[in-house]
Amino acid sequence: IRLQDQFRRAGIANDRIRFLPSLHPKREHLARMAAADVFLDTLTYNGHTTVSDALWAGLPVVTCPGTEWPSRVAASLLTVAGLTDLIAKNLDEYQQLATRLAQNPAQLRRMLHCVQEGRARSPLFDHSGW
Repeated sequence: IRLQDQFRRAGIANDRIRFLPSLHPKREHLARMAAADVFLDTLTYNGHTTVSDALWAGLPVVTCPGTEWPSRVAASLLTVAGLTDLIAKNLDEYQQLATRLAQNPAQLRRMLHCVQEGRARSPLFDHSGW
């Protein structure tokens, strides 16, 4: 409920937010992720495999790296994927970037395209290269 209040104060309607249980098998999990607009990475301890999953599903990931390695994983993944525009320098920028993507459909579409292009060209998902 507190998260929903935060989103509402930022001008994001509750019907755009979903809290859902885990899914198996993996392809169902990835398909559901692709239905989202944007993935908001957690602070202090970033998503690791979850961020990779989100990028594979074509979902933009907004992150703000911290000072310890667990808080820099998403920024590393985004850098390799060529998506450094999604890395905020501080918490204010993190909130502004997330809000801008949520409130600007044209910018969100451009970023979705960049993520999908990055997935196709990035060494992050070059399975044969590994």
